[in-house]
Amino acid sequence: MKSFLIFLALVIVGGAGYLLYLDFNKPATSVQTQRPDVMAMVDTKENDVRRQSSDNPTWESIEALSPLFSGDVLRTQKSSAHVKTNEGLIVQVRENTLLGLTKSAGAPTLDLKVGDIFSQSVTPSTLMTTRGALIRGEMADIHVTTDVNGKSHVEISK
Repeated sequence: MKSFLIFLALVIVGGAGYLLYLDFNKPATSVQTQRPDVMAMVDTKENDVRRQSSDNPTWESIEALSPLFSGDVLRTQKSSAHVKTNEGLIVQVRENTLLGLTKSAGAPTLDLKVGDIFSQSVTPSTLMTTRGALIRGEMADIHVTTDVNGKSHVEISK
């Protein structure tokens, strides 16, 4: 009888641990898709792309076609993603990048904290920033890199 109770206790603890594991690893889109401030989506991704939302300090793994919200920060390590804004702009987020997304006065702002992004035909309403500098290039191709030492390189071509 004693060994049966020990076995039962182990099954219960194991089941609870598995449910906790599933809860921590559920897709980030399940709750957040109902938020009204969707400003972009992950169009495609390679490997593990993560998001930190403004209301949750943990980094959550996200899938292709996941919505992105104002206040989110996207992180790629040995991964990359293509992000498509509601305005139709597609941004390549390359390896080892932190990219913040905000919306102010209706205009989307992409804030490159560190890393490498590239976009073609930037829309007039889209703002890009890095280290406090505002970057605009209406209908231009923009490539921005910022390293951990705070040095940025911006290429704009039409």
